Amino acid sequence: MMNSKWGYGAVYVVLIMMQVQVDGDKNNQQCCNWEGVKCSNVTGHVVKLDLHANDLHVTVATISPSLGELHRLNYLDLSGIVFEHTPSIPPFIASLTHLRYLNLSFCFSNGKIPPQLGNLLFLEYLDLGNSVFDHPQQIPSQFANLSRLVYLDLSGNELVGGLSHLTNMSSLRYLDLSDNSLEGTIPPQLGNLLSLEHLDLRSNGLSGTIPNHFRNLSGLQYLYISHYFYEEKMLLSSDLEWLSQLSSLRHLSLRLVNLSSASNWQLQDASLPWLMNSIGASLVILLMNDNDLTGTIPETFGENLRSLERLILANNELKGQIPASLFRISSLTELDLSENRFTGIIPDLSRLSSLQFLKLDNNRLNGAIHEGIGQLSNLTVLSLGNNLFRGLISEAHFSRLTSLSLLDLSHNTLVFNVSDKWIPPFSLISINLAYCNLGPSFPRWLHTQNMIDRLDISHAGISSTGPIPAFLSTASQVFVSNNKFQH
Repeated sequence: MMNSKWGYGAVYVVLIMMQVQVDGDKNNQQCCNWEGVKCSNVTGHVVKLDLHANDLHVTVATISPSLGELHRLNYLDLSGIVFEHTPSIPPFIASLTHLRYLNLSFCFSNGKIPPQLGNLLFLEYLDLGNSVFDHPQQIPSQFANLSRLVYLDLSGNELVGGLSHLTNMSSLRYLDLSDNSLEGTIPPQLGNLLSLEHLDLRSNGLSGTIPNHFRNLSGLQYLYISHYFYEEKMLLSSDLEWLSQLSSLRHLSLRLVNLSSASNWQLQDASLPWLMNSIGASLVILLMNDNDLTGTIPETFGENLRSLERLILANNELKGQIPASLFRISSLTELDLSENRFTGIIPDLSRLSSLQFLKLDNNRLNGAIHEGIGQLSNLTVLSLGNNLFRGLISEAHFSRLTSLSLLDLSHNTLVFNVSDKWIPPFSLISINLAYCNLGPSFPRWLHTQNMIDRLDISHAGISSTGPIPAFLSTASQVFVSNNKFQH
């Protein structure tokens, strides 16, 4: 006797690998009590199968064609199951014409997207993310029929070609096409999808400009666009002034796009007015790294970004001082300005109580590192290497850094001034203190770090009379050159 105590594995075997004989048969309703199965209280038909794998992929031999006999099914979720002997998404799924929800993400490792899915005219939710890897293929033209779609995820596949088949999905709110090989220009008609709230075009081969028609997407909250090759950046020749119309925008990612060739693309003066008005006030995430941005950041930059949680402007050509207004955004959890040409000192950062990631490495910052950094109890990554910092590093710099796992202060002129009895509050995984003065004896506090995977203390002024400490043998990478270890 099968009952609701059976696990998902039993449900897979009975409903997918065997012949299902329950659709509409009121005398054979025991499967309606199984976990993941829902039947209509009126007709007894199976209307919902939610058999998704949670964290682990569950391997199942095949999908039986009998699944196509569940004609009243309106919800099917098989996500995360690896169907090893099913060559592709079975076309017979398109016979389930009552489907409103279909999730086959992370299911298949080859095959093609069957164009017959375009027959599911009532479909509102379709997720085929990370399912099709056989060979490059285009988005089926039949998808143009899916005018009721609200959610469409085709990310992480080998899709090529353009986006023209998606431009009449007027109900669409969520569209994820990231991590494919889509090419050509972005069709202006995407700007007619007025219900769109989430648009992700990251890691494709799209070129040309972002259409000005995007100004019509007043409800857009998430916009992600990037190229998949650093050497072949997407060209943006427009000034993107239309962004000022997107007053609901919360997440903006423009990465690996050639902004330096666009007119008015310097982060200085009033050249980005769309960022300094209503859009800036609503932004939670701003990612504009790897774009060859030049100029300085205006002093008022942080004053309007009151809700910002992540700011990444890494790997650009920005210069001048980092405006103090940035260090007053108390909501920041990540600040990455690494690999630019910033100069000047870093003020007291103790107000940034939510900060988890701070990366200012590979700039030209100077002066002493303020002890207030030691108050950032949520900090997990502190990367200040390859700058011109000078002065002492004391225990106060780390007093409350209980969550720290990565520390990089390398290639500065810094001297560690801590007690031999000091026990740090953290357990580091990666330590890079190359060219810091840690000597003359081997730092005792390093003996407390039993989770080290990578350690670089080369050129650290250490003169030790013993061998390299044995506790470092568990680390996968250890660099201790240009010190004096005497056996």
